[in-house]
Amino acid sequence: MTGRRQVLELPPGQVRVTEHQIVTRRCGCGQVSTGTAPDRVAAPVQYRPRVTAPVVYLYVGQFLSTKRTAQALRDLFALPVSEGTDAGITARAGTDLGAFMAAVQAAIGAADVAHVDETGPWPGAAGTATTPTWRSPPPQVSPLTTTPRNARSVW
Repeated sequence: MTGRRQVLELPPGQVRVTEHQIVTRRCGCGQVSTGTAPDRVAAPVQYRPRVTAPVVYLYVGQFLSTKRTAQALRDLFALPVSEGTDAGITARAGTDLGAFMAAVQAAIGAADVAHVDETGPWPGAAGTATTPTWRSPPPQVSPLTTTPRNARSVW
């Protein structure tokens, strides 16, 4: 072999929408029957993990505003989401962290040394000037939480 060249490309942003139509019909005997959606489809519009992951990453991980997150999703993936959708997806993602936070707390508790650092709030943070942000970074975990209480009550 005398050389090698690689070209990387992302496929064009494309959203795949699957619509489940629920129909109500009346038969000749007068009985009315209504279909049902699949079990995993509980709302009129749902966003699957490949949509929600970039929302949470851009909004929480990269600290974009909901407006800029929505704009990035439109620009990058042709995904039409609103600022409210971004905020809702992020709020729901936060409720699914129970097992993860339990593992993080166990790792911090098992660490020989747990460094906890307190910072003032970021602009637009979830509280007032008296609400600190706590960060405890053992080597493998680095949770971030905002609370009006002291660090001992957090970890």
